Amino acid sequence: MRVVRNANFEDCAAIAALHVRAWQAVYRGHMPDEFLDRLDIGERTKMWRKLNVASNRVLLVMDDGDGTISGFCDLILSRDGDAKPTTGEISAIYVSPKKWGQGIGQELLSVAAGRAREKGFSEVTLWVLHANQRARKFYEKFGFVSTAVRKKMIDGMTSLSARCGTENHCKRSSNRLKPYLRARSLSSRAPSAQPSR
Repeated sequence: MRVVRNANFEDCAAIAALHVRAWQAVYRGHMPDEFLDRLDIGERTKMWRKLNVASNRVLLVMDDGDGTISGFCDLILSRDGDAKPTTGEISAIYVSPKKWGQGIGQELLSVAAGRAREKGFSEVTLWVLHANQRARKFYEKFGFVSTAVRKKMIDGMTSLSARCGTENHCKRSSNRLKPYLRARSLSSRAPSAQPSR
């Protein structure tokens, strides 16, 4: 039986492999093939091992019950310069492409919303590539709506990304989010191997 749980150090290699596979599936056609093909699971494993020990983040995984990780979600304090100190951020949420459409992302996001309340966040944000219609529809079903704020991003994609927020959702008893999206333009610089987005 699958369950959402806190990630541990031993999960980091599986998270990294899933992260790379998901990027290669989701961003193909939106990022250079050479960049996506060069993504290194070993480097991502090191990155997630380092990030996983940080006390200020909630790293969740969907454990399929047989030791397989089919998705993960990372909740942190918002990195946006205009964020309030009570704003959290979903810095990454990915599901194995083989498991898309099975409700895993929704379960992860619902648990993350509950954890956001526990951490005292009054708002939660996340970023999504504007051209990623599948993800945008997912967030819209969860209650996110679009705004028109623009910002250059590190990853260098030439289309829009969107920042989603969840004003006051943490004060409500439901895990359902009441968010907004801020569409932001991205720079055309070569992408770097940053987590999320």
